[in-house]
Amino acid sequence: MKKSWLLAKRDLNSLFLNSTIAPIILVIIYLASGFFFYSYFTYARVANLAGYIPNMIIILALTISIITARAFIEEKRNNTLELLFTSPLTDAQIYFGKFLAYNIFSIIMIAPVFVYTGILFIVGKPDVLPLIFTLIAYILLTVLFTTFSLLISYIASNQAVAAVVSFLVLLLLSLVDWIKNMVNLPFFKNLISMVSYSEHLSNLSKGLLDLNALLYFVLFIGVLIYINITLIESKK
Repeated sequence: MKKSWLLAKRDLNSLFLNSTIAPIILVIIYLASGFFFYSYFTYARVANLAGYIPNMIIILALTISIITARAFIEEKRNNTLELLFTSPLTDAQIYFGKFLAYNIFSIIMIAPVFVYTGILFIVGKPDVLPLIFTLIAYILLTVLFTTFSLLISYIASNQAVAAVVSFLVLLLLSLVDWIKNMVNLPFFKNLISMVSYSEHLSNLSKGLLDLNALLYFVLFIGVLIYINITLIESKK
C-alpha cells in the first residue's frame, strides 16, 4: 500500500500542479453544486439532501469522466506506462496508486456536500440517519463512477474517447430506470433493476439500512477493480 500511495501522491501532484483542466473542473462542479443546493433548499425548504443528489449525478458523471480519462492515457502518451510495468511495483500496486489518486480527487470534487450538511444542521433539524446514509450513498456512487472511468481510461486509445465513452455509459446507467418504465418485458425490467443504482440510492437516501444497496455498490466496484487489474496483467 505504501508504494501505491507514493504513486498516488505523484498523480495528485500532477493533477493539482501540472494540470490546467483539474482546477477548471473543480470550479465548475463547485459552482454547480452551490447552485443546486441553494435552488433545492430555498424551493423545497426541507433539511435533507434527497433532492440535491439527483441533480448532481449528471454533472458528476461528466466531470469524473473528463478528469479520470487521463489516468492511464497520460502514462501511455508520455511513454511512462511501460516504465511503471518494469518497475518493482506489482500490477495491483500500479492500479491502486491510480485508484487512490483519482478517488481522492473525486472526493475533493464532492467536498461541498459536507459543508451543506453542516449548514442543514445549523439552520434546521434534519433527520440524522437519512442524511448519513445519503452521504454514504453519494460517496459510494462517486467511487463507482471513478472506478468505471479508470477502466475505460486503461482500455481507450486516447483521452477524448475515454471521456466520451465513460460519460455515455454512466449517463445510460442514470437513465435505465426511465427506460425500464417504457417496456413491459419482465425479464428486461429485472435485468435493468440489477444494473441500476437509482433504487439503491433512493433507499439509502430515505434512511433505510438497505444491505442490498450497500452490497450492490461494493460488488460493482469490486468487479470493476478485478477486471482492470486482470487487463493490466494480460497486456503486460
